[in-house]
Amino acid sequence: MMMIQSDYQNVLRSREELEKKLIAQEGWDKERSRYCLEKVGLGVFVYALKAENQGGEPKHWICSKGYEDKQKSILQGHGMNLYLCPRCKTDIHVNKFL
Repeated sequence: MMMIQSDYQNVLRSREELEKKLIAQEGWDKERSRYCLEKVGLGVFVYALKAENQGGEPKHWICSKGYEDKQKSILQGHGMNLYLCPRCKTDIHVNKFL
């Protein structure tokens, strides 16, 4: 009987973990749909917030690596024609501006 209870507890924990992962995935799917891939330089791409999804947010770009890793990282101005991803520290040289 104790073995059955232990197995049952393990199944419940696994279920809870799967539910959390599903909720996180659904949240990311919703967030990622707000952006589109945009070319901003020679072979340079970022994800830009779609105009229809702006709401009260200012226009911004997020790092393509972070986007693929399911982590939103807003690119920060870092000089003339240069942006920096605060998460992965990638410098992004652009020919296009927000």
